[in-house]
Amino acid sequence: MERQDVLDRINKAFEEALTTRQRSALEAVVLEGVPMDVVAERMDTNRNALYKLVHDARRKLRTYLEEQGLSMEYIMNLFEQE
Repeated sequence: MERQDVLDRINKAFEEALTTRQRSALEAVVLEGVPMDVVAERMDTNRNALYKLVHDARRKLRTYLEEQGLSMEYIMNLFEQE
């Protein structure tokens, strides 16, 4: 139950904190594991620009979640439990 609440809050953070472009890049690279070169080509950009886009998206997500009272340590510990 607690995990689902946190997942819902993370999904909300994706929608509210990130631009469409940041969300697309982060989902492809981090969640789907698509290689950076492939994502860069799909998004009509270069690898360095994509790296910066993903970096900024991660930072914005972290800041948003921390403002909502969810630290990265708490989230990681919650999902490490089995």
